[in-house]
Amino acid sequence: MAYTFEYLLNHDIDIFFEIEGYGIHIATAGAEIPREVAMLDALILENKAKAFDKPLLYEIEINPYLEDILNFKNSNERDLYLNDFKRIARKGFITFDKTDINNFKDPFYHVVAWPNKRPNEKNELETPKFISKKININIIENISKSRSTAKLYDKFEIFKGL
Repeated sequence: MAYTFEYLLNHDIDIFFEIEGYGIHIATAGAEIPREVAMLDALILENKAKAFDKPLLYEIEINPYLEDILNFKNSNERDLYLNDFKRIARKGFITFDKTDINNFKDPFYHVVAWPNKRPNEKNELETPKFISKKININIIENISKSRSTAKLYDKFEIFKGL
């Protein structure tokens, strides 16, 4: 069974995958996601349970341009926004969030937080190869493109091509 379109629009799905040895967390914020990913509802729940069971082991970094991307009203709003992302990053995951939560069709996500060193242990999260390969390419393309434009932390299409 897959997540329905209505369910996706009304829920913030936490998706956890392992890509090239890195734990990846994507918060959908009520966005439309590719059908290939929506069909993995059981796997997404299984991976989420494994991820949430991990201990808080890492110091983390926060996207230094987050305020430019999201325009927080004040520091309290920023702190509330960051709570879950910081907790997940402390478990060893690079966290991404949907950038424009008011437009479910907008395909852009941005990096929020990440561990300051590469985790030593394997995450043991199942990730279909066609998804890990495509998301990995999108992340690498974003890093390569952003280095040339000095926008390393800018938003990008994490699910592009799926």
